[in-house]
Amino acid sequence: MDKEQFQYSKIEQSQLDSLANFFNQVYKQSLNYGSKVLFNWKIFENLNPKGFIHAAHFQDEIVSTTSITPKKLHLNQDPISVAEIGDTYTLDRFQRKGLFANLVNSSRSMAQEQGINFVYGTPNNNSLPGYLKKCDFVVVDSLAVKSMSFPLSTNVVFKNKIPLVLVKVLDSLFHKILKIAFSVPLRNLTIEIATKFDERHDQLWLDLMKSYDFIFVKDRSHLDWRFVKNPYKYTIYNLNLNNRLIGTIVTRPSENNDTLFIAEYLCHKDSIQYFRSAIKKIVLLNLGKHQRINVWTSIHDFVFQSYKDCFFQIRNPVTVIAHKNDSLKGLENIKQVHFSISDSDNI
Repeated sequence: MDKEQFQYSKIEQSQLDSLANFFNQVYKQSLNYGSKVLFNWKIFENLNPKGFIHAAHFQDEIVSTTSITPKKLHLNQDPISVAEIGDTYTLDRFQRKGLFANLVNSSRSMAQEQGINFVYGTPNNNSLPGYLKKCDFVVVDSLAVKSMSFPLSTNVVFKNKIPLVLVKVLDSLFHKILKIAFSVPLRNLTIEIATKFDERHDQLWLDLMKSYDFIFVKDRSHLDWRFVKNPYKYTIYNLNLNNRLIGTIVTRPSENNDTLFIAEYLCHKDSIQYFRSAIKKIVLLNLGKHQRINVWTSIHDFVFQSYKDCFFQIRNPVTVIAHKNDSLKGLENIKQVHFSISDSDNI
């Protein structure tokens, strides 16, 4: 099977059924990831038309993929076009034939030809070595993103090592303690569940962009595309202080319902104490529904300390990589960083 036998091309919208079939073979962890509706939303309904899925074909079969998802980033107060690279999967029988490196390097080059120089990703441990050794990517340590977690069940601690009946007893006690510890007065703060974003979120974004050196665009149109038009279902919590929107928290459960992900969080810097109250309220609202709550945040985000104050624990670092070029110079002196799970398109 020579390299010349592989054909490379962008996936057309009419080929999404074939793409879904490919993902059914390579990605067993999820029933929905790789679906036709997901990639139609992610690429073909994207606010930025420059995204694409790049694939290697063998005898008209998709055998390897990568994707470029365009985004807007505010870096040191300047808006720039960036893109996330991901979805690097290859059928088992076509592994070790250079497809990963060929697709990543050519896709990154195609993005840069469109004027997108900052290309980043959050690879898993399997693909990370290939990015670093074969594709000229580097780890962006200055972002310092961490995965944090809060247990909603004692089973998270004991990990199925004790009988279920004892877990239920311990959970009942644990939940009673949490209800006492986290039942703080909200004062003039109200938390409402919304089904869409409105003009207040544009004002929230205009205020927030001044607080960060590194933050992806979170205006109303982006939030609407990312969470309302997304085929996955999210819960939107609006935080209102004296009828003024001071923040938004967006959550989504995992497919097996064990984990509740905080996909996005936005909050005025001068209202951080109310953000802590909102996190505690969300914890209480989800007792008995999930095993844990997970969130990604940078240690350079002013919100990071609030998660620690609410007893979220760092689980592990999140590796963010970017192609090595002059666009990385703008990351050298950043001090305030916002990076959520939704910035990775993983949740």
